[in-house]
Amino acid sequence: RLKINKDLEKIIKKKNVKKYFYISTIHVYKKKKLINENSQLNLNEPYARSHISSEVFVVSKIKKHCDILIMRVANCFGYPMTTKSNSWKLVVNNIAKNIHYKRSINITSEEDFYRDFIGIGILTKNLHYFLKNKNQNDIMNICSERPMLISNLCKKIKKTYEKIYKKKITIKSNFKKRGKYSKIYSKFKIKNLRI
Repeated sequence: RLKINKDLEKIIKKKNVKKYFYISTIHVYKKKKLINENSQLNLNEPYARSHISSEVFVVSKIKKHCDILIMRVANCFGYPMTTKSNSWKLVVNNIAKNIHYKRSINITSEEDFYRDFIGIGILTKNLHYFLKNKNQNDIMNICSERPMLISNLCKKIKKTYEKIYKKKITIKSNFKKRGKYSKIYSKFKIKNLRI
């Protein structure tokens, strides 16, 4: 990620780019009950550290050349471009794939965990909004602010699928414990963009 941003900085300088959006992740935060843009960062996880180092580079270097916005995106899902895409491994896409091929949802996790999910449309609407409006040189969480247990997500997907396709599916799980509740807030809200 850092190398990509360093390469992009050269292009930004050369092409006189006006705005730069860095798509980061809410996984940069330490797990807490309530999280906002000022919450403590998680420097212990390699995935989080790689995004944090890129964010630092964007703020310290790229911001000198153009407006920036760092978007810390929640667990975003959407239809993969191809059947060979690695995005089928993401939880919502994987559930959809299993419904299609196996007519079942099989959750192998022993923990019924909470996650904040957003559809790709939420992300694209936020990007569209910030492209058209003055960027604030800021960091923002892009999230639903409504964490959901994976078991409830599965029930919601099952209900929607059965209503649309008129076919029954099953949900299998081996939950032994419930995960800790964690809610992510965003200081910025575009009306009607929550799922």
